[in-house]
Amino acid sequence: MRPIHRSALFGAVLSLGALVPTSALACGGFFCNQSQPVNQAAESIIFADNGDGTTTAVIQIQYQGPSKSFSWLLPISSVPKADSDIGVASNLALQRLQSATNPNYTLTTRVEGTCRQDVSERGNGGPPLASGGGLNNGGPVLGSDSGGVTVEASGVVGAFEWAVISLDKSLAEPADAAIEWLKLNQYDVPDGAGSLLGPYLADGMYLLALKLTKGADSGSIRPIVLTYAGTEASIPVKLTAVAANDDMGVLAWVLGSARAVPKNYLSLELNEARINWFNAAPTYNSVVVQAADDAGGQGFVTEFAGATSTLANVVWTTSDQQTWTAVQSQVYGSFGELFNRVYDQYVGWDGFWDATRAAVTLPADLAFEDFKLCPECYSTRIEFKPATYFAELERLVIAPVRLVQDLLNAHPTLTRMYTTLSAEEMTLDPIFTFNADQ
Repeated sequence: MRPIHRSALFGAVLSLGALVPTSALACGGFFCNQSQPVNQAAESIIFADNGDGTTTAVIQIQYQGPSKSFSWLLPISSVPKADSDIGVASNLALQRLQSATNPNYTLTTRVEGTCRQDVSERGNGGPPLASGGGLNNGGPVLGSDSGGVTVEASGVVGAFEWAVISLDKSLAEPADAAIEWLKLNQYDVPDGAGSLLGPYLADGMYLLALKLTKGADSGSIRPIVLTYAGTEASIPVKLTAVAANDDMGVLAWVLGSARAVPKNYLSLELNEARINWFNAAPTYNSVVVQAADDAGGQGFVTEFAGATSTLANVVWTTSDQQTWTAVQSQVYGSFGELFNRVYDQYVGWDGFWDATRAAVTLPADLAFEDFKLCPECYSTRIEFKPATYFAELERLVIAPVRLVQDLLNAHPTLTRMYTTLSAEEMTLDPIFTFNADQ
């Protein structure tokens, strides 16, 4: 019995290390109210080297449990422009990318001396699939200086209110000033956060702070897309330690002109004899956990490294485009007919109800939550324009999926790396770079 095929390379590298001014940072610290606990079950990030000194990051964090008061803090090296550098992506897009790049194990057995035919058993490895900028709207005042804190930009994106702050370089303890500002602006910050934020702020980095908009819950959270200055992708896991689970999964895809490698983490080679080749999925993650623990949490397994041309039709497919074209070109006799068509096709996609809310005008006595229960019941009482509805579906549902496919298409090589870390192992930030020789 011997392995015949693996669809991905195993021999990973991840780097935790000292931050440098050109590093682009993703993930970050997720701070939650202890009475409403929120666990970071996993982090998934796409990094794309744009070739112009900037990096685009698509950042997804999985949450378990509701929270009415929390903040997500991310050190960044430049201030994003609300109209171009910050937006939302789609959980569906990352799920499709994960499925397409999951490692596979194929077991072929052969019994000689009988008439029995060859039997193949397949098992999928990899971490389990996750379940499935605007103007300043009442947020912090731009340019305001309070206690050495300046609001450089702010807005609303998806379910998040966001603000970017800078700290006066003359401050002896910039983290203390940042925490005071965060608390005054109703961001939930736990004790001890200052010691985690301090090193980033002392390096002169900006701080991006996000919180849920009023009325939003954790179920409406979508991946954030950020473009900012930096040539080396990095994950600030030291901040993530604030609310990390034991053996929390971290999955990173890095897009560029060559294969990506960790700059300051170890490359892990899995002991594949420990994987159940008859049914790889249940045992694969535990094998990664053991390898990562042996490396003190500072090592990544490379699960995929290859040309993006093999992924040209996996996130936004030809079928998706044909369906969307057909939905827009169909002639509808009523709102109910149009709504049923788009509901059947897109209700499971991120942003569907946000697009509906943006396109449909309800009477004053009708709450949107009641409308959601039976849209056809109120079809004669609403106002809407089909062109507006299609435009909002394009903006909030379709474009965020297509964005991830466009990133894949714009870069020749993709590397996928995976590890697990517990809070006590999150002492150094991994940095990724490229190795054209591999």
